[in-house]
Amino acid sequence: MKVTGKTATRFATAVVDTLVDVGEFHDLSDPITAEIVREAVVRQVQAPSAAFECIVDDLCAATWRLRPDSGAPVRLACMRVVPTSADQDRENRVNAAFARLAAQYSRRTRALR
Repeated sequence: MKVTGKTATRFATAVVDTLVDVGEFHDLSDPITAEIVREAVVRQVQAPSAAFECIVDDLCAATWRLRPDSGAPVRLACMRVVPTSADQDRENRVNAAFARLAAQYSRRTRALR
């Protein structure tokens, strides 16, 4: 999925909202932090890169990151050496929501062509 303009911004906003609501990354409720992540996602959506990475939790721990994905522009990845079952559940829940978002926005961009 490669989109531009307002659609990329709306998708990135939906990704941040999903991280807050589904992933429980409440630090992203801070407008400045949310904007940094949103801008990173917009760049990834507009110009996908295999090297993309965006930390979405504590910068010192950097346990949770957005990474590129083949089915959606981004996926949530737990970088813990030994993820817990709660980590795996969180990752699966958020990535399923991202896949639904990607499908929804893919349909929208096809309809706009």
